[in-house]
Amino acid sequence: MWRLLVPGAWSERKEAPGAQGEMVRLKIPPFDEKEDLETYLCRFERWAKLQQWDLSTWAVRLGVLLRGKASEVYIGLSDSDAEDYQKLKTALLARFRLTAESYRRKLRASRREGGETFRQYVARIRLYLARWIELAGKAATFEGMQDLVLMKQLLDSVPLDLATFIRERTPKDVDDAATLAQQLTEAREAARSHRAHPTTRPQESEQQEKLSEPRVKDDKKRENNVCFHCGKEGHFRKECPKLHKSTDDKVACVSLNGHEVTAVRDTGADMLCVRRDLVDKKDLTNRRRKRDTGSGI
Repeated sequence: MWRLLVPGAWSERKEAPGAQGEMVRLKIPPFDEKEDLETYLCRFERWAKLQQWDLSTWAVRLGVLLRGKASEVYIGLSDSDAEDYQKLKTALLARFRLTAESYRRKLRASRREGGETFRQYVARIRLYLARWIELAGKAATFEGMQDLVLMKQLLDSVPLDLATFIRERTPKDVDDAATLAQQLTEAREAARSHRAHPTTRPQESEQQEKLSEPRVKDDKKRENNVCFHCGKEGHFRKECPKLHKSTDDKVACVSLNGHEVTAVRDTGADMLCVRRDLVDKKDLTNRRRKRDTGSGI
């Protein structure tokens, strides 16, 4: 609602109808976040044109009227952008998620509301169309409209990932968008073809053969390796039998009741243990003895 006030920082003097010499001032109310931003901007622009304000002052005049999130957008702009009404307006619309795509959807989904006349309905959808063209960066001409419609048709006809790829690169027109789509499609087809039919170049094969030759020679050397401990061929130092000689010297082959068995000697023990199956039954006493092994068992 517009208020009629005497004082006002951003007001213009106008003579009241039928009252010559008497001056009144109209003050624009601040933006309320509960109000539709698009509606407020439309009212502001109409008032600015009516008052014949210079376009270079629109951004500053609007800036002092903003509140809440809208005020944060204005403060966040650089000094030069804060003086450019079009840049301020674009930033505000983006902050409130009013983009070219959102206006296109509004236009397509718009229906006449209850109590709204047909003239009001047409005025509203005309505004949606104007904002769609403006935020899409197109000129309000036949060529601009043509490019806008064709661009939309192109994006609707391709897969979602390809459409996203095109949008992210912000093509200047539909021809530029078509070029981007063709380049990405050809690149994907080439990648699929390469995976389906892998090829090895001759030079790579020769290099692989040369790299494999030294390994064969190394294997032959390893087969005829000389032990660094005993000097004999056919085994490595860690496998040399002479390193295990101290253990082998304590093992001897003996005869027990006609059986050839392996025994460990010179262990320092005062008792020998023999497997039961190696002792004749007549030599068994069937007596048990306990012996302290020192292990606590």
